[in-house]
Amino acid sequence: MTDAIGFGVIGCGRMGMRRIERIVRHPNATLICVADVQGEKAKAAGERYGVEYFTDFNKVINRRDVECGGTPALNKFQRPTPNGVMKKGKKNFVKNRWLETLRKQKEWLKHL
Repeated sequence: MTDAIGFGVIGCGRMGMRRIERIVRHPNATLICVADVQGEKAKAAGERYGVEYFTDFNKVINRRDVECGGTPALNKFQRPTPNGVMKKGKKNFVKNRWLETLRKQKEWLKHL
C-alpha cells in the first residue's frame, strides 16, 4: 500500500466536481484543496468536502502537500493553469482539450 497522493482541483464547475468525486472515492487519493475564480463555487466545494478553498489557483499549486493538480477545461484557462501546475513540478491529471493535437502539445511545451 502506498501513501495517498495529495490532489488540488482547479475549477469547481460541473467537470471539476466530477473530478473531486473521483478523488474522494479513491483509496490512494486525498483531496487537499480546491480553487475556482468564482468564489461561491470554490466555497461550496471546499465546505462540502471539508478542504481549504481559494479563488487563486496559485495558492493550490504552491502548497507542498499538493502533488497533483487538476486543471480546467474552459478555453481562457487552458494555457495558464496547466503551465503553472507543471512549472511547480506538479502532475497535471486532467485531459486538456487545448492539448488534443500533437502540434498543440509541442507548442504548449515550448512555453514552459
